[in-house]
Amino acid sequence: MPRPQDRDDLRRQAIPVQTWARWVAGIFGTAGVSSGGVAVFVAHVEAGPVALIAAGVLFMFIAISGVLPTRLKIGDNEAEWQQEIAETAASIQRQVPEVGALLDSGGASSEAILSGKTPEQGPILVQAGLRVGSLAEEVRSLEAKAGPDAVPPGALLEIGKWYLAQQDWATASRYLDAYVQRVDATWDTYFMLGVAYTNRRDGERTDRAALRAYDEAMMRLPDDPPPNLTARLYSYRAAIKKRLRRLREAKADAEIALQLAEGGYEQVDATYNLAGIEAMLGNRDAALRYVADLSRLGAVPLVLGHLDDYFASLRDDPEFRSLIGLGSARQTYN
Repeated sequence: MPRPQDRDDLRRQAIPVQTWARWVAGIFGTAGVSSGGVAVFVAHVEAGPVALIAAGVLFMFIAISGVLPTRLKIGDNEAEWQQEIAETAASIQRQVPEVGALLDSGGASSEAILSGKTPEQGPILVQAGLRVGSLAEEVRSLEAKAGPDAVPPGALLEIGKWYLAQQDWATASRYLDAYVQRVDATWDTYFMLGVAYTNRRDGERTDRAALRAYDEAMMRLPDDPPPNLTARLYSYRAAIKKRLRRLREAKADAEIALQLAEGGYEQVDATYNLAGIEAMLGNRDAALRYVADLSRLGAVPLVLGHLDDYFASLRDDPEFRSLIGLGSARQTYN
């Protein structure tokens, strides 16, 4: 975890300058120094050339160093560029536990999110949303002034949880990813990050990011993890491996998930993954057994949505179609 900076260091931290601004400063600096140098010999006013040269040197300094100076003193005149970022960072830090408590009370805790519980709309959740919005605005302001490393990492986690509960997968993954880059995060945080990336569905890049997050969560599991959440973690990792066509690894994870599952959702999810994996592997009889289990569990709609990919090998199989209620192969499903 980053070492907190001294308050005075934060107050006097130099402002970084973007590349395009450095080029502009370089142009002004060159012009100022050149015109000032010429004016020394052709002008009768002493102050003008000196001011041009001083301004040119200042702009050249900015162009070369890439930062604004924290203090400039010419004679008895002094100018300062200071960022009051310590106060903003402290304000953000103070808000983190308050926002976290509101999210927990509003049903958007880490455990609730990973258990698939949808937060109920109410005054507490509305208040949490307002506080998260204000917190996110302060975070963006601090990032613009002092860079992302100045932001207290706890704020990134709470904002990420909020967006995950709102199913804004892209924003949630951005904040949670920034958080795990800054701290040695716990298993459930990596689990949430995996869920966010999984649901983005932006192709192989985000699928692989999801798998990396699930792998990290696995490595950080406590000695006695909650069995149903652990079953979900194995099942979700099986699903993303299935999506990436790493089928034998996916099957091993799904089988563990089914063994650990105690709740109905976890049993259905693991069974559905195994049905699809076996179908993709060409194991017809095994796939049909799992499809029959899904039928008994009332989860056939999960299969109907994937007749053209995971269950393509069984799509025209009469027994398969009978199990999922489609009848003859000529019948179509919309």
